[in-house]
Order: sequence, then C-alpha cells, then structure tokens
Amino acid sequence: MNSGEALAVGALAFAVLMAAECALAGVLTGQTPAQWLAGLRQLHALLGVAGQIGFALMPWWRVARGLAASRAKP
Repeated sequence: MNSGEALAVGALAFAVLMAAECALAGVLTGQTPAQWLAGLRQLHALLGVAGQIGFALMPWWRVARGLAASRAKP
C-alpha cells in the first residue's frame, strides 16, 4: 500500500465514522443532520473531531513509518 492509498482508506474510514455518528445522533437524540453539524462547533465536539481525524490518519502514518524504516535498512 502506498501513501495515497493509505490516505484514501483513512478518508473512507473517517466518512463512515462521521456518517454513523450523524445517524446515531438522529436515532438516539432526534437531532437533524443540521443540528448535529451545528453541535460540532462546540469545543468538546471539535476535540472529538480532532481525535477522529487522528484515527483517519493512522493508515497513512503506518505506511509512512514503514517506508521510512525500509529505507533506513542497508
């Protein structure tokens, strides 16, 4: 897997995660998607989104780390 593929996998994972969160907000709290998006402006929600972005970047980070390690070997 190259870096571009890893970023695509992470972006897909992020999109699925955010869609699931939006759907759960609708089912569990009755929020509309617009209300859910508006709630993401709060600090605690922004911190959660930052964590989810970190989650989405993990495949890329792993590939990049593996590429750097393979280049360092003689």
